[in-house]
Amino acid sequence: MIPIGDDNPTVRVPVVTIFLIVAMFAVWVLVQGAGFDENLLVASVCNLGMVPGELTHLAPLGSGIPIGPEMACVIDGQRINILTPLLSMFLHGGWGHIIGNAMFLWVFGNNIEDVVGRGRFLAFYLLCGLVASAAHIVVDPGSPIPTVGASGAISGVMGAYLVLFPKVRVRMLFLFVIILKVIPIPAWLVLLYWFGL
Repeated sequence: MIPIGDDNPTVRVPVVTIFLIVAMFAVWVLVQGAGFDENLLVASVCNLGMVPGELTHLAPLGSGIPIGPEMACVIDGQRINILTPLLSMFLHGGWGHIIGNAMFLWVFGNNIEDVVGRGRFLAFYLLCGLVASAAHIVVDPGSPIPTVGASGAISGVMGAYLVLFPKVRVRMLFLFVIILKVIPIPAWLVLLYWFGL
């Protein structure tokens, strides 16, 4: 299922939503090599992804976890680690990851931005992402596993959408073996689907 739109028109052009999507793709292409260079992708995830154990200093320096054939993410004490809760929101693990996040952000973000305004939407988006990172740290403070993606921020946006527009229908593209069908379903059901993903 892929969200392709909703029945909730916007009044203003969603400048911040567009900016966030462009920023995600710019980072994906310029920093992560669009996933085509495996070494660059792994390095970006390991060095710029949020690692709870690096932030809490509960993961031993020099320890690592395998992330691919003959590749590992190694715990370090670099100063940039403090920025990784923010930086990791713009990193992704693959094409499906970034396209999925972009689609959900586009469908739900434009309406929230329209209601709360551009500046407050950007602050809300970033705050949701940081809260998601904090929740990850609280749940597993010594984890050596890097986290990347905008899913935490987008989950907050979807939660706001559910609160503000509980009865709006979201058009979802269902891919059956050879049949494509667009079916409008309630936003709360799409939110449950998102959390399931």
